[in-house]
Formats: sequence, C-alpha cells, structure tokens
Amino acid sequence: MGSKATGGVAERRLRPLWDAIDGRKYKSALKLASGLLAKHPDSPYLLVLKGLVLERLGKADEALALCQQARDKEPVDDLILSTLQIVYQRLNRLNEATLSYEVACTKCPSNLELMLALFNCYAREYNFVKQQQTAMKMYKAFGEERFLLWAVCNIYLQIQCGLGDGKKLLPLAQALLKKRIASHGLQELEALLLYIAILQDLGMFETASDVLSSQLGGLFSIKIEKEKLKGEVLLRSHQYELAAGVYKEILLSSPDDWESILRFIDASLQVSSVNPSNSFSEGENQDGCSSDVRISPLPYHLSEDQVDERLMLVKTFLKELQVDDMKDLRRGPFLAMVEIENRILLYKLLVGPNLQDGKKNSSKSLAHSLIEYFKRFGHLPCFLPDIKKYLIHLEDSERHWVAEALDASCLLSQSEPPLRLLRRRIAAFHVEDQLGLIATMSERGIFAHAAKMIKLYLDCVEMSSGLDPQESMHGEELLVVASNLFIELFRRSQKLAFLLEALLILEFGLLIRRFNFNYKLILINLYSFLGAVGPAVDWYKTLDVKNILLETVSHHIMPALLGSLHWLDLESLLKEVIKFHEDYQKEAADFSILAYQHCNYSKECFKGISPYCHDIEYPSIASTHNPEVE
Repeated sequence: MGSKATGGVAERRLRPLWDAIDGRKYKSALKLASGLLAKHPDSPYLLVLKGLVLERLGKADEALALCQQARDKEPVDDLILSTLQIVYQRLNRLNEATLSYEVACTKCPSNLELMLALFNCYAREYNFVKQQQTAMKMYKAFGEERFLLWAVCNIYLQIQCGLGDGKKLLPLAQALLKKRIASHGLQELEALLLYIAILQDLGMFETASDVLSSQLGGLFSIKIEKEKLKGEVLLRSHQYELAAGVYKEILLSSPDDWESILRFIDASLQVSSVNPSNSFSEGENQDGCSSDVRISPLPYHLSEDQVDERLMLVKTFLKELQVDDMKDLRRGPFLAMVEIENRILLYKLLVGPNLQDGKKNSSKSLAHSLIEYFKRFGHLPCFLPDIKKYLIHLEDSERHWVAEALDASCLLSQSEPPLRLLRRRIAAFHVEDQLGLIATMSERGIFAHAAKMIKLYLDCVEMSSGLDPQESMHGEELLVVASNLFIELFRRSQKLAFLLEALLILEFGLLIRRFNFNYKLILINLYSFLGAVGPAVDWYKTLDVKNILLETVSHHIMPALLGSLHWLDLESLLKEVIKFHEDYQKEAADFSILAYQHCNYSKECFKGISPYCHDIEYPSIASTHNPEVE
C-alpha cells in the first residue's frame, strides 16, 4: 500500500489500527485512530477509519461529520472511497457514497476501478438509467463486451419496472448488440441468449432464427439447448412444420423431454401456445413430466379431420418412443397419450357446435388414458402431479368411473411388491380426493373413507419402521387427507367432535414423525380457529421458521396472534418478518452486482431485482449488505 493513499501514514503505524478493527476492539481502535489523526490531521483515510470506528460504537453523527470532512477533500483513491462507502452503507446513506464516487470519476474519467465502483453504487440504489449510462461510458472507454451487455440489461430492467417505453428502448438495445456483432461478434453464450430474447420480444423471429443458424450458434456447448431455442423461435413465428421437425429430432435423442413433447404437439396442431416469456425462463422440467410451463392453448385453426390426422401421426411417433427395454424411466411418451386425449377434448369443447353428427364432447377417452397411465406409473410419487391438471376436465360420470377403475386396478395388482402396491393405493386415494367426490358422499361415507385412510396409514407405519426418525415415511400425507375429511364433516354438521378427531390424528402422526411440517401447519390453523392460541404458537415455534419461510409460513399464525394477548410472540414475529424484508432488499443489490460480474444476464434481467423497483426513488431504503473491513 502506498503512503499516498493513507495520507503519508506508514503501513506499520496503521497495522495495529487495522488489527483492532478486525478484532472488533473498537474502543482500542478509537484511541489508536485519534492518536494517528492528531499527528496526521490532513489524512482523509484516517478520518474515514475513525468514522468507521465511531459508527461501530453507535456514534452515527460523529461518524458522519468525519466522513464529510474526508469527502470535502475529494479523494480519488479507491481504498479511501471503498472504506467511506462502507460507513455510508451502514448508516443508510447510499446517496452520499454515490456522490463521492461521482466526484472521483469526474476527476479521473479513465479509471476503470472507480467507474466500476460507481456502477455498483447505482446498482445499490436501483438506478437503472444511471447504470445504463455508466456502462455505456465504460464500453466506449474500454471496448469490453461485458459493459455493453450491462447497459442492455439495464434497458431491460427499465422496461420491467415501467421506467421506460419498451417500444423505444428495445430497438435501442437490439441496435447496440447488432452493431457489436457486426464489428466484433459475441464472446459469451449468455450474450447471445440476451440478443435472441430481444429479437423475440421485438417479433423479429426470422432474424433470431438466422442468428441461431449463423456462426454465433457455435457458442452453444450443448446442441440440444440450441435446438430447443430454435424450435421455440420457429413456433412463435408460426413456422409450424419446421418447428415440429426440430422438436421431433430433439425427442429422438431425449425422449423424456416433456417440454419438447408439449411443443411438438403444439407445432403439429399449429397452436402457438409457447410461453411468451424470454429465452431465460426457468423452472422448466427438462427431463420430467410434473412441470406445467404452458399457457392455455389458443383456438385451433385446423379442421376436425386435420386435427384427427395430425394427432394420429403424433401418436404413432410417440408410441415409437415407448420402448419397454429402456434402462431409464421414461414417463413423457406415456403421459403424452393423456395430453393428446386432453387436447382432443379441448378441441371438441372449442368447436362443439360445428362437430359432425353423432360425436359428443365426452371425456371417456381421457379417463381411459388416465387409467392406463396409472397402471404403468401409479406406484410413483410423481403420479398425482403428472395427471392432476387433467382431472378437472373429466365429467361427473367419468369421475366416478375413474375412482372405481383405480380401486379395481389396485385389486388386480396384488401380486406386486408390498411397498409398490402401497404406493399405488395411496395414489388412488389422492386421485379420489382431487376428483372432488367427497362432496357427493354422505357423512357416514366420508367417515368410512377417513377410517380407510387411517388404516392404510397404520400399514405405512409398519412398512416404514426401518427408516430414520427424521426421514419421511411412506404415506404420511394420508393423515392430511383424513384430517381434511373430518374438517369437512365439521363443516356439514358443526360438531366440534370432528375437529377434535382431526386434532387427535395429527397429534398422533407427530408422535410417530415429529418433523412433519404439514401436520404442524394444519394443527396451527385448527388451534387458531378454536381460539387455542397457546398450542398454535407452540407448534409454530417447533417449525423453526427462518429466511424465506418467514414470508411463506408466518401468515398461518399471524391472524391468531393479532387477535390474542400473546404480545411478545407477536412482536418477535413482526420483527423477524420486517428484518427478513430489509435484509433481502439489501442483499438483492449485491446479488445483482454479482450477476453482472459473472455475466449471468439471465439472472439479472429476468429473475433479478425487479420486485424492488418501487424503491428506486428511495435509495436510503435500498441499502446493501455491509461487509466487514479486512
């Protein structure tokens, strides 16, 4: 470290002060800083260090006064400015730190470190316009691709937060990247994905397809990812035959890609039901079938005969993927048969008045396809998530038939291994619950149904005896359904005895598996409903709620606490929730900066900090995490 940065103070004299700060011996550090400052009153670094120590001691006003003295000297050294920024961050004065870096960048416009720090200051204030301007200055000065992409990211964030007109800003972003590609090309895959996303948002699908087919497409290290993006572009541009061919090739190499199966069906039926989100959409299940990432299909433009013909071709192709001697488990090609029957039903509902005579909008074929899927995969825990979205399209008569067929299928599967048969019976119970048949049962029938579930749960307990106490046991969700049945009985009869039954079976379940959060959540709500806030609070505390769960779980106990005399518990919970939001809001900016540094533009633009855009006018609220001085 040079003596210029420290105001002429030798490093050996500063070392004891740094060690005291690192060791959190702030009183000793204050004495050392005051002694050094008496000998070097013109050192802005010592002023800032003393301000840092005073802030740690809770003397905010004195710390601000010393920082102001240091700022008046207009320092340009990054060591002084970064330490000054730490103090201002801890005092929630982000704008003061930003002003310091603005002055420094004005005096040293070619200093990359200072400009990067200024960009980060604007990121912590969620000032996307200033971030864009600073990134463009760095790009013009240093010519690095990343700075141009930072500017484009901030254009996207401005559009997301309603701070600019997308019709004007998106063409600007596209023009900037086009110019860069013409002169230097692109170096990062995420840069290409960002460019493709912009082209799609502008409706320039043909251009996007040409870009993917050009030399830039070589940035993809995984060919199938490139083909998926190409298929999406073709489908959104209504080039259905080409899109179907692309997805067909994908499925030949990856038969269980559920997303591609859905889009292959869409392309075959000329339905533009691709999720209109950008190319960075996450949460899509590439290999499984449980994720439903599609929007509702648009009306078909084909005739009835064309739909039947195309679906027959789709079925023929998908059946070729249903190989029995496969080593890995493939559900996609089999679930696709359910999807096709569902599409046929939806088509009939959409164009029902125009159907030929004798054809009805029956869901019988869909019901049969569900049973066939149950026979093959009903023993898997993912069975219900796979078929859940299709159950709502069944007619009442078919719902009863499905429930009976599931029971019959379980009886015919008695030769299966006990655990597999057990899971199949559990799946059948879940489907019956989702079909809504409980509403048609009598009170006696509901009670008998709950008793059957509890008996099956006891069988699960026996089979799970060898599992670790903290491990989820087989069929533990059966008590959740059984408790819901008793709650339904209470709703009908208004007899508290049924609520007590629900409480007892859940308490019993927690004696066997103490860590089941589903049981605890229901108990919290039941006790709260009965006015027994004490037991509800006790069970809530056993959840050991932390971090994001404060946002998603605290609402179970909050209403009960607000209406009770448990003031201390209420105060503690409110403080934790407020602290969570404040901390996350601070950390969001740091995560944003980290995304920029690692070129993760998909994280920054489309899964980033836009929820906090409402704080953009209040930079004092949107402060960042405060790192320790090292």
